[in-house]
Amino acid sequence: MSVFLNQAFNSITTNTSPDTVYKLTTSEKRSLLEPFTLAGLSQLLSKMVSRGISAPGTDRISYTAWHKAWHLCGQPIVNLTNYLLLHGEILHNSTVGDVLIRLIPKKAYVASAPNTKDLRPISFGNSSFRLILNAIKERLTPIVQRLVGSTQQAFLPTRTIHRSIQTARMVASFIQQKPQSTESIFMIDLEKVFDRVRIECIDKLLAWFGFPDRIVSLLVSSQVCGKARLLNGKLIVEAPIPLRRGLRQGFGTSVITFNLAIEPLLRMIEQKLASILYCPLNNLGYFSSQTSEQITQAYSTKVKAQAYADDLAGYAKDFNDIKLTLELAKQFGSFSGLQTVKQRQIHCSH
Repeated sequence: MSVFLNQAFNSITTNTSPDTVYKLTTSEKRSLLEPFTLAGLSQLLSKMVSRGISAPGTDRISYTAWHKAWHLCGQPIVNLTNYLLLHGEILHNSTVGDVLIRLIPKKAYVASAPNTKDLRPISFGNSSFRLILNAIKERLTPIVQRLVGSTQQAFLPTRTIHRSIQTARMVASFIQQKPQSTESIFMIDLEKVFDRVRIECIDKLLAWFGFPDRIVSLLVSSQVCGKARLLNGKLIVEAPIPLRRGLRQGFGTSVITFNLAIEPLLRMIEQKLASILYCPLNNLGYFSSQTSEQITQAYSTKVKAQAYADDLAGYAKDFNDIKLTLELAKQFGSFSGLQTVKQRQIHCSH
């Protein structure tokens, strides 16, 4: 894993500015370990209440209830948050991390022939614990945005996945204008990424980026602490399920942790693929067919890969790029737990 990470971040890619550092700075580490304040958590809680109703976990307490009783419970929650920040972990026998899990059917789900692969588990954690993790997420987000390249547009507040979708459309149109081209767009589908990613991989990856030990321990233990119980309608199945892998959907820190988890694969693809060189302005009609090749080249840009959460789009110069990407995904999956289940190769040439 260390070899893969070192290779992935060894050189500056086309999507990264030259002054980017792939390790946390001293000031960033310090900001993560600053004690939380009553005013800060109160402001965050108000923001979460304003987003609307959120399903509570095993504690059955909503954000609204915490907000109304903040004058009584605010300081204890602040104390718990700073305790976790100081010690860097949640005890496994603690119930603060217990969750309820509801299984949401996917499109492929058939009630008469149910298959667990066609069900998406959604976690409902205790609202107090989610408040704490969202407070940590607020501090992590600007750091993660710096570390994650522009191939990822999902889950980050200053980016939008629609940009990736628009790029794919423009590249497809560009390829179709070249009848003899070997270029293509292909998709890689990663299986249940939030459920399959290995916690030990997250642990090592966060440490490699230089996150403080206490933050690494806290983020890792928050995913495996407590137990889960299935929620069937309004009934709770009492048999507890131990949590040992994956990222809990519904926790604020999970999505940006996933951003970091998938980044090494994308960086490696950015380094190894030949890429497609396309001109966005051609799609907008700025240049006529008589425009010189030199002018077109001046406005062209390279594209190699993009992430759509658990789907990866690759932009291949030829079939060798596709084979190389699949091999890199296989190497990455050997230590991350993220495996490809099917490949959808989409050729956009005549």
